[in-house]
Amino acid sequence: MQQRLSTLLILSLVMTFCFAAIMPDRLTSFGVIAYTTVTNSGASVIGGDIGLYPGTSVTGFPPGVQSAGGVMEVTTPKAQLAQGDVTTVYGQIANTACTETLTPAELAGRTFAPGVYCSSAPVTLNGKMYLDTQNKTGPVWIFQFAETLTTAASSEVIFIGTPAPCNVFWNIGTSVTLGSTSIFMGIINAYTSISLGTGVAITGKCMAQTGAVTLLGNTLTNCVEQAPGISQCYGINSTHPTVCTNGNGTCVNTNACVCKSGYAGTQCAGYSCFGLLPTNTMACSGNGTCSGPNKCTCKAGYVGAKCDFCGSGWNMIGGKCTSSGAASVAIGLISLLGLLLVQFLNLGSC
Repeated sequence: MQQRLSTLLILSLVMTFCFAAIMPDRLTSFGVIAYTTVTNSGASVIGGDIGLYPGTSVTGFPPGVQSAGGVMEVTTPKAQLAQGDVTTVYGQIANTACTETLTPAELAGRTFAPGVYCSSAPVTLNGKMYLDTQNKTGPVWIFQFAETLTTAASSEVIFIGTPAPCNVFWNIGTSVTLGSTSIFMGIINAYTSISLGTGVAITGKCMAQTGAVTLLGNTLTNCVEQAPGISQCYGINSTHPTVCTNGNGTCVNTNACVCKSGYAGTQCAGYSCFGLLPTNTMACSGNGTCSGPNKCTCKAGYVGAKCDFCGSGWNMIGGKCTSSGAASVAIGLISLLGLLLVQFLNLGSC
C-alpha cells in the first residue's frame, strides 16, 4: 500500500512539473496544424497560426479569419518543424502510464481529477464532463484513447477551479469529431483527422498528424502554456504578447481583460473612440464615425481628434459647422429679410 502511494505521488509530481512544459515553443503560436488539408466553411475565427505540411490546400479563408496575429504557414519551414513536434509530443504522452482505464468509455457525467485516463475502445461525450483542479498548482489531465473521440451536439468540458486548458492533452489514436455547438477544452492531438461541427468553440489547439482539420463556423482560442501563479485570459497567459486580442489589453485576473485606450469588449477585440463605442450616437462628438481605436472619421466641415472643431472655410452657426459660402448666403438672406421687414413696418406706419 505504501509503495502504491509513493508511486502515485511520484507520478503526480512528474505530471505537474514535466507535462506543464511538454509543448515545444515552436507549437506555441499555432492554433491549427494539419498534414493533408485545412478546410473551412463559414465565419470561423482561429486564434494564432494555421500550419499545413506537407499538404498545400487551405480553403475557406476568407470567410474564415485568424486572430491574435495569426499567420498562414503552408509548407513553410516553420510548419514542417511544427508538424514534427506534433508527432514528438504524441509519442511522449503515449508513453505515460495510465492511472485509470475508462469502462465504459463514456465521459459525460464524470468528474476527473488530474491524472492519466486511457481507453482502447471508441470514446464518446454525450453531455457534460468536469475537470476538477482540486486547487492544485499546474494540474495536468491526459486522455489517451486508442480509437475515436466523438462528442454529441452541445457537449461541454467544464473546469472546476481555475481553468487550465493548456494542461489538458487529448491523445487520440484515430480521429476526433466534435458535435455542433460543443464547448471543448484542451490540446487535441489526433493521429489522423479532426472534424468540428457547426459552432464548436475550443480553447486549446487542433493538431492532426496524418490527416485533415475540417472547420465549420468555429471559434478556436489558442491556448499557450500556463505557468504556475500566472493568470490566463481565455486560454492565453497574462504575460504572453497576444493576450487580450494581440495585446489590446491587460489580463488582470482569470478571463478579465482591462482594455487599453481605444479598445473594448471582454477580450478587447472591439474598438472605441475616447471611451465611447461606435454605436453610441455621441461618439466623435456626434459629428463623425468611430472607424478604429480612437480614430474618428469626421463629417464634412469637422476636424479634430474628436471631430469637435470646424475646419478651414467653415463657421459655427446654430451649433453646426457651415461652409463659409453657405454662411455668407445665409447672412445675406438674413440681412435681406431684415430690410424687407423694416420696409414693411415703415409702410404700415403710413
